[in-house]
Parts: sequence; structure tokens; C-alpha cells
Amino acid sequence: MSKLLPLALIVCFIISCSSPKSTFDKGNYDKAFQQSISRLQKDPKDKKASAVVREAYHFAQEDHLLTIKQAKLSNDIYRWETVVREYQSLNNMVQLLRHCPAALKLITNFNDYTNEENEARISGAQVRYELGNRALAAGDRQAAKDAYYHFLAANDLSGGDFKDALKLAEDARWAATLKVVVEDIPVRSQKFSLSDAYFREQVGKYLGNLSNQRNAFVAFYPPEEFNKTGLKQPDQILQFAFDEYIVGNTFVKENNFEAKSDTVVVGKLEGKEIKGIVKAKVSIFRKEVSTSGMLNIRMIDPHNNQVINQDQIPGTFVWAYEWGSYRGDERALTKNQREICKRRELLPPPPQDLFLEFTKPIYDQLTNKLKRYYVN
Repeated sequence: MSKLLPLALIVCFIISCSSPKSTFDKGNYDKAFQQSISRLQKDPKDKKASAVVREAYHFAQEDHLLTIKQAKLSNDIYRWETVVREYQSLNNMVQLLRHCPAALKLITNFNDYTNEENEARISGAQVRYELGNRALAAGDRQAAKDAYYHFLAANDLSGGDFKDALKLAEDARWAATLKVVVEDIPVRSQKFSLSDAYFREQVGKYLGNLSNQRNAFVAFYPPEEFNKTGLKQPDQILQFAFDEYIVGNTFVKENNFEAKSDTVVVGKLEGKEIKGIVKAKVSIFRKEVSTSGMLNIRMIDPHNNQVINQDQIPGTFVWAYEWGSYRGDERALTKNQREICKRRELLPPPPQDLFLEFTKPIYDQLTNKLKRYYVN
């Protein structure tokens, strides 16, 4: 019983803290009104909620109207958006009131501010629209980004279809977009003729997805696709090149040892199992081929051929394969040793397959770098 008492006190404390009266006394009139409405919808005869709901509505309304008055008199360029939020809160209270018959009996004098909210929305949208046009006329990428968000805000504030805001938003997005030509990815290797087609395809898909992110403001083009845009010059050239890809020599390591186990049942005596030691001579062979190389990344300004950014991603991949044999009692081997001894020697994969595996960890590092540079 003594353990349950503190828990009961805690529950009572939480309930009392979240009551409409407690919320009202803290000056959170909107929340107190909402809590009162919620309780009256569940129990129209709730005396505590009835005692709070009228006062909460009155004080919340006065607060919002005062904020609206102060915003209209301020020099804040976004003051109409403050006005919209305050009228929105007032209208939300009215909507709650209309869906609570018990509260309607207590609050008979209330105002609907829908017209005022709509007028404030148009005023706010006009401000954003003008700011967008001003930013777009500045002629630089950062200002075009600002214009894009201003036009979207204008359209959202108005409820949609505000003048030609959506069209101008797309114009601003295009003006803010960094147009990047991605050149081919050569593979330099003295010994092998390798194709980077798979790596190039994966990078191309990633860059395409990156371009489609709304906050990216970047578009990537192969050279032939950029020529179709009608633009004279890209904003940037992105170059990749694999430097001297090397496939090392094949190494084979041999490990000879004796395996034994003393937990093997070797017989029975008078119905009881007899455990003994079993042994086997084991030979495990491990073949390894190590590959290494470097991906160079360069970002170039085509207007002056200056390198904007340069980076390198080193990479290695080790192909390994194990097989083996044994002489003696198989029960002496572990499960893994038995599996290895079932295998036979294999030739290493061809250089192209090794190169593909080598590029996989490089791809992960590359995409992280590109995202940080072009999006974050």
C-alpha cells in the first residue's frame, strides 16, 4: 500500500497540473480554452471546465487582438504574417466553440475573423511577391534562392494561385540552380583494360536524385545533355578520374595444424556414453588478391578554368578465399573447418570484377561528399 500511495499522488499531481484552471492561472489562455472545450464535449456538466471556458476565451481573444494591433503598427516587413497567425488562432477558437454546444450556451458573444484573416493573407502575399521580384532582379544565385522561397510563401499565404507566383518561383529556381557538367570517368591502369560503366551509371542515378531534391538547387548533365539546354556555358564542371588502379600479386598462405576434440562420444558402457579424444591433421589454404587505387575529384569554374575544389578518395579491396583438407577423424573439426575443407581451390575473379568491388566503398564516400558540397 505504501508503494502505491506515491504513484497515486504523482497521477493526481499530473492531472491537477494539466487542468484548465491550472493552465489558465499560468497565463496559457489558448490551451486552457482548448482543455475546457475538450472536457465539456465529454461531459457538458463539467463544472470546473464551465467555470474556465468563458474567461479563457475572453483573455485569449484580448491577447491575440493586442498582438494584431501591435504588429500592424510595427515596421516588421513580415508583420502581416504575424497578423495572419493571430487571426488564424482566433478563428480556430471559434471553430472549436461551434462544435461544443455546452460552451455555446456559456459564450454567446463571439466574433468570426475569417474576412480579416483573408485580407491579412493577401497583404502578406503581396509583400512576399514584391520581395520575390526584387530578389529575382538582383541577378545572383543566392538572391534567386531567396526569390524562390518568397514566391512560394506568397502562394501559400494566399491559399494558392496568387498572381503568377508559382511560375515566378520556377523561374527563380532555375536562376538559382547550379548547372554542372559531369565529365566521363576514365580509369588509368597500365596492365588492364577496364570499364567504369557500372560505377558511372550508379553515380549518374545518385546525381539525378540529388537534382530532384527541392533544396538542392543543382542540376547535373552529361556533356551531350547540356548541349541540348541551349545554354552557352555551365556554372561548373565536375571531373572524376581513377588514378592508377593496381591489382596486386596473388598470395597463398598455408596453415597446418592438428585439430582435436574431447567432447566426442566414442562408445557406450552399461548404457552410459563414453567421451574420448579424436584428432585430425588439417591444412587450411587462404588465397588473397589485393587491389588499390584512387578516385580524384575536381570541380572547375569553366569561366576561368580555375579549380574550385579538389579531393581524393583512396580505396582498397582484398579478395580472399579459403579451402582445405584433412586427414583423420572429421569429428575433430569445428563446423567452420568442415565447411572450408569441403571447398576446392578457385581462381581469383577477373580484373573487371575486382574493380567493381573496389568501387563500392568509394561510391559511398563519394556520394556523402557530393551531398555535403551541393546540398548541405
